[in-house]
Amino acid sequence: MKPREDDLIVGIDIGSSKIVVAVSEIDDNGNINIIGVGKSDSKGGIKNGVIVNIETVVASLIAATD
Repeated sequence: MKPREDDLIVGIDIGSSKIVVAVSEIDDNGNINIIGVGKSDSKGGIKNGVIVNIETVVASLIAATD
């Protein structure tokens, strides 16, 4: 059975040193299975919890999902 969009859960942790993305799916029994995890350095786009360079953060987020 092909997963529907609402069967996926994505968690994103954006921090000063790294960005982490976790993707999981809900199976037919309601169980949550992690299907992917990615990580990338923040590359100076975030300092003290504040986004200082949105382009860098977006590039890091894309890198974490590849």
